[in-house]
This record gives sequence, structure tokens and C-alpha cells, in this order.
Amino acid sequence: MDHYASFFDNLRQSIQREEFIKISLGDYNGTELYLKNVYIKPVIIKREKKLSFVFRYKTQDITQNFEMETAIMEIQGLLKVEGFRIATLFTETDNLICQCNRRGEWTLRKEKATAKKPVVLSHDKQKERKLSSGGKVYLQELRLTDAEGKVYKNTQDKWKQINHYIELLSTMLERLPAKDVLNVVDMGSGKGYLTFALYDYLVNTLKKRTSMTGVEYRKDLVELCNDIAKKSDFSDLCFMQGTIDAYQPVQDLDILIALHACDTATDDAIAKGIQHEADLIVVAPC
Repeated sequence: MDHYASFFDNLRQSIQREEFIKISLGDYNGTELYLKNVYIKPVIIKREKKLSFVFRYKTQDITQNFEMETAIMEIQGLLKVEGFRIATLFTETDNLICQCNRRGEWTLRKEKATAKKPVVLSHDKQKERKLSSGGKVYLQELRLTDAEGKVYKNTQDKWKQINHYIELLSTMLERLPAKDVLNVVDMGSGKGYLTFALYDYLVNTLKKRTSMTGVEYRKDLVELCNDIAKKSDFSDLCFMQGTIDAYQPVQDLDILIALHACDTATDDAIAKGIQHEADLIVVAPC
């Protein structure tokens, strides 16, 4: 009997029957320095079932994911006299051990099942978002989501950018001195994607009373954003037409934002922030 071939027949059958749990490879006899073991388990990546290999070295682990048939060929390449000489297949029904003896012959034996099948196979990391997309009027008005809060396929990148922006600011925002009202200005607010998101995060997530102004040179964008702010019931968020240089706050600022300001606009924004004693100045030149 070809025990080696039988092992891989059992492996394929366990995968087809969805009884497969994992494989471990040991007793390494190869030439790769510091490689000790390989651990293999099923994962689901982008809705496709694959096998995830963890190559265990003396000082590090390296993970690689393979499609099913490629994974089986990879295991065959690893399980050999000059490589790993023992493999344990863990299934729901039993453990199957394939081992190379001193004469270079492969043996096969079964043992009682010892592993439990994991409840969740998904390997896709669900990133925690600082903002949710549901029930946000401004996201609908900006054509980022539908009425149910589902982000459109063609706006996924913009939605990720917005959340990344909030994530970058979140720690600094939480450390701001306590104030009755946070005075915030967004210089060069454009269509307001980030302005609305920041106001939403400050008011609805951090529960900080906030007075916020978006400064934008283009009149049509100012009118659009003011209309969206009204529809969103963001009573303390407004947009005004003007340049960064010409803008004069009526009181000292707590937060000044100026992203992608061109030419000397970034310098003007920093000067405004310093002049009006802002606790937090966030700028990113174009």
C-alpha cells in the first residue's frame, strides 16, 4: 500500500467533506536554515477558501496563503525524506499521521480526533472604523452612500480616506484641553468631505460641543456645503467664501485644519493658527 499517496487522498477527501481542520508538519530534515515546523489551516480570503501556511522559524513566522490545489502540491513538496518527515492531518473524525521511518518508508496510522473545527474561517481583517456610514445625511448628499448607508463601490477609496483621516486625528483630539466649546476652522474645505466627517466625529462620537467653519474660495462649493449642513441638522457647522489669507476668526481657535493648501497657503494657515493660539494645527501641503 502506498501510505504516502493514501495520506493525500484522505486530505483531499477531508477538504471535500468539509471535515478538514488543520495539518502540522514536523521532523524537518531539509537544508533551509532555522525552519522548524509548518502549520496549515483553512481560511476564507475575499470569499474564497484557501489554505494558510505558517512557516515557523527559530526567530520568526512567515505566512503564505495558497489556493487549494496549489496548497496540496506545496504540502507534497514539503513532506519528503529531505524535508518534513512527519505530517499530522487533523479532521473532525480522526487524526491521520504520515511518517517516514529510518528506512525511508512512509507509514500511516490513525488516532482519535483531538482538534475542534473553528467557528469562523474568515482571514479578512475587519478594520474598526471611527465613523459608521449608516444614517448619515451628509454622506448621502455627497453621493458616498445610498439611503441605507451602504458605501457605493466607486466611493470606497474616498470612504477609506475619510476614516483614515479621522483615525490619524483621533488620539490628538481626545487629548485636547477641556473646553465648553471647541472652535474649529477648516481652511480650503473644498466639497467638505473631511469637514463634515470631523464635525460628525467631534459632536456625535466624542460628544464635544463644537463650532466649526469651513473656508472655501469657490462659491458653488460653499453654497452646496451649507445646504448639506442644514439638511444634516449640523447647526454649528457653516461654510464661508474666502481665502485663507483673508480669513479672520472672531475668536481664538482650538483646531486649525489646512490640507492640500497650495503655494503659500500652508504658511498662511500656520500663521493664522499661531496668531489665534490654536491648540492643534494640522496641515498637509499639496
